[in-house]
Amino acid sequence: MQHLASEIDLNFFKNRFGVHKIVRLTYYNEQPDWIQMLHKHDDHCEIIYIESGTGKYIVDETLYPVKAGDIILINAGIGHLQRSDPESPLVSWNLAIRTSKTDSLQADQLLPPAAVPVFSAGKSEAAIRSFFHHLYNEAKQKPVYYEAASLLYAELIRITVARLSSAAKPQPARRKHLLPEQVKRYIDDHYTEKLTLDDIADTFFVNKYHIVHVMKEAYGVSPIDYMVARRIGEAQNLLNSTSMSVSEIAEAVGYSDKNYFTRTFKKRVGLSPLEYRNRYQFI
Repeated sequence: MQHLASEIDLNFFKNRFGVHKIVRLTYYNEQPDWIQMLHKHDDHCEIIYIESGTGKYIVDETLYPVKAGDIILINAGIGHLQRSDPESPLVSWNLAIRTSKTDSLQADQLLPPAAVPVFSAGKSEAAIRSFFHHLYNEAKQKPVYYEAASLLYAELIRITVARLSSAAKPQPARRKHLLPEQVKRYIDDHYTEKLTLDDIADTFFVNKYHIVHVMKEAYGVSPIDYMVARRIGEAQNLLNSTSMSVSEIAEAVGYSDKNYFTRTFKKRVGLSPLEYRNRYQFI
């Protein structure tokens, strides 16, 4: 019997991956008091996989309950907050990456603005979990060619969640709050500066008590509470992803007094900055 070779034209493949840099891989393991304050990343995007437990994520001002098997995609420049359920602590993987621009997405974007950022991995969960564990082992053990293998696993994760995201339902439209959104955006741009409620009120030519009222009505927090949350959230990010000292981080997020920063951080997070850094394992 004659056997004929079967050939498939693969000339459409390009020698370029969507993921061109892995910024870090963080593993959060059953910490009942875990909370990541509101923060954002302007130079990378994130893929988060919930392995077990339950919690809540706020992504771009929308609250999402999350559970085992869920995926969360965070574009660069999008504010987000994470909180674990003390009764069922989250075990999760957080992959921070740099991605290339494509025909449909800008660089460091994982999904278009109208897409749902939180969805279930469904039947792909076993594959995604496997990719994360393989990536972790490559980075920890560093066998030959581990850099290339790590990028391959990160790209497999990105492709798999992109396919899942494209099938997810669009978000419902949300009513916009013009003044509180402007105040929030202003704090996002100036939270590292010496900023008071009077400064914010003067900027918008509005009574400070009115600003407090509209911010609480729209977001549930006062302007100053929001500013503190932004500072602590960015401090958590720097503790996880850099080797900066606590004093350097305090100054970077707007605190001139290291001790005051440490007290504020512990009050908000439940751990001192060094305890927080030492508790969470990251690559």
